[in-house]
Amino acid sequence: MKRFETYRDIRRAAVIFGLPIAGFAGLMGSVILSLLVIIFSFHLILLLLLTLWNIALYIGLLKIKTIQGLLPASGGPNAITNKQVRLWD
Repeated sequence: MKRFETYRDIRRAAVIFGLPIAGFAGLMGSVILSLLVIIFSFHLILLLLLTLWNIALYIGLLKIKTIQGLLPASGGPNAITNKQVRLWD
């Protein structure tokens, strides 16, 4: 019979390619913009520069890990529980 383990990292932040969602969105915006520039004005030097730019941006975002200006101020509650809250005991 197959055994299932409890998933305990439910509060952990979602990451794509090792980046938080905001960092990944910024990286994809840069990649899409680079592709548009390459399509409409193709030059070999421009292709190399934009490729280096996107690689440097990815490495830089991996180093930063969190973008403080795009994240909410609070990280959420300290504990998640199903215990009912009573006003009077």
